[in-house]
Amino acid sequence: MMISMPQDAKPLIIPVSLERSIHEMINAQRRTYALPELGLDPALSGVARYHSSDMTFRGYFSHGTPEGRMPVDRARIAGYPVRKTVGSAIYEGIGENIAKIPLHESCREVTSFIEYPGGIRQVTGRRREYSWYTQQELAAKTVGGWMNSPGHRENILRRHYQREGIGVTFAGDFAHITQNFF
Repeated sequence: MMISMPQDAKPLIIPVSLERSIHEMINAQRRTYALPELGLDPALSGVARYHSSDMTFRGYFSHGTPEGRMPVDRARIAGYPVRKTVGSAIYEGIGENIAKIPLHESCREVTSFIEYPGGIRQVTGRRREYSWYTQQELAAKTVGGWMNSPGHRENILRRHYQREGIGVTFAGDFAHITQNFF
């Protein structure tokens, strides 16, 4: 049985599916620059999801929480290791990219009315029509935005990162997306 939805109906996008699409696009970017692919780390994704959820439900958009907790602090609290040795260098911390993306490209208000003789109109209803992004479009918009930002791009293309975690939450017509690197 085929279910028909109105053309402007909000698509069902499952957060973990969008996370996977973003992960695949990130690795495609890394391959373009002859860099090794990042593994998708479930524990690091948990850290990222927590931050996306926190931003969504407490209404802020920042690498730091309102209490001043930074990405490395949140990773430590979650029990994630934040120190590693690469060659002769010791790194401590995690990298982070965040994004707040609208789920639609455009929205317009449509007014319905009945027109009577003499130019008289009676409004019969108002509604909004949306042009919603697909999951792939949201992933491409997110990764494209990061790649066009020097600091975010640097995180994505940093050679010593081996793993990433991605967390997506939705609220209203927006997605909060956190990407953590280790």
